[in-house]
Amino acid sequence: MTTSDGFSKPGRKDHAVAIGVFDGVHLGHKAVIRSAVESGKKSTVITFNPHPRIVLGYEVQLVCSLDRRLDLIRDQGV
Repeated sequence: MTTSDGFSKPGRKDHAVAIGVFDGVHLGHKAVIRSAVESGKKSTVITFNPHPRIVLGYEVQLVCSLDRRLDLIRDQGV
């Protein structure tokens, strides 16, 4: 499907998307990502940098850096 501005827009059934901060990629995160990967659809993980609470003005202690988080997500097959 192509939008009026010429961009390609994926159909709703084409992707499985996991959305979250995924700081540390713990067992729960892994289960969510695994579910997306095992769906057989194109899997995508959306993470946030900076953390949404930081954007809202709160202090947050993160478990790992963005680079480490991306490595951990890649290790899950995405």
